Amino acid sequence: MVNDSDVTALIHKYLKAGVLINGELEETTIGTPQGGNLSPLLSNIYLNELDKELERIGFSFWKDKGEWKSKPHKESFKKLFLKLKK
Repeated sequence: MVNDSDVTALIHKYLKAGVLINGELEETTIGTPQGGNLSPLLSNIYLNELDKELERIGFSFWKDKGEWKSKPHKESFKKLFLKLKK
């Protein structure tokens, strides 16, 4: 969740800005262009919330020799699967 009105206003402007296709500006009605400037920001917002949820239900994350590792617990994996299935 983003609680910064400047950031949410910027996201809204990007989503409504449209795209250039063959030199012509076309209105965007849904989504964001793949590889666009907004994609990394939206991904990080979403993944931050996912990380919080995974940690809440018992997944452990740590970095070992520069590589991220995880230790899911069997019960935590069941909870995550059931939640994603909804």
